[in-house]
Formats: sequence, C-alpha cells, structure tokens
Amino acid sequence: MNVSGAVAVSVPRLLYALRTKKGMLMNDNDEMVAHLKCDVELNFTGPIPALVNKRAAAVLRSLADRLEKDEFEDGFHPVADENGNKVGEIYVDYSEGTDL
Repeated sequence: MNVSGAVAVSVPRLLYALRTKKGMLMNDNDEMVAHLKCDVELNFTGPIPALVNKRAAAVLRSLADRLEKDEFEDGFHPVADENGNKVGEIYVDYSEGTDL
C-alpha cells in the first residue's frame, strides 16, 4: 500500500517559535505586535502510514528548530527531508500591527 498526502501544520512547537519571533510579542494595550503568517505544505509517500507520519514529524521538528533560530526571511522556501529530497515548502510572512 502506498500512502501520500499533503500536510498543513500548526504544532505547539511551531506556534511557540512563531509567537516569540523577533521579540515582538506585546499585550492588550494596542501596542505594536509582530504578526507571522506561516503556511507549510509537505508531501510524503511510503509503504505504510506509520513511516509517512514519522518522516513528516522529523521534517516538522526541523522546521520548528529553524524558526526558533530565525533562519527564514519573508517568502517561500523549499523544504527537504533528512536525505535532501524536496518534500514541500514553507511560506513565511512577517508584519507588524496593533491587533492580534
């Protein structure tokens, strides 16, 4: 059996990295806050769902680490697995505003 699928992700670790990005998190007093739009699309195939899930999880952990290290500029970026094979892309867009 061959399993494939697209994964659009919002995981707690990614959310933490996004919330603390650039030190711009503010409060409810209409102060400037950083906004981050982040879309992730990943495509995997494999013999069983467990292996596909394991590969996806490894790539998502890697993306979260890269976000925490501030490695992304605005725009689209290719995403590769641990073997260097392209498995999707991530879109990152930073902006500032007064609403959450």
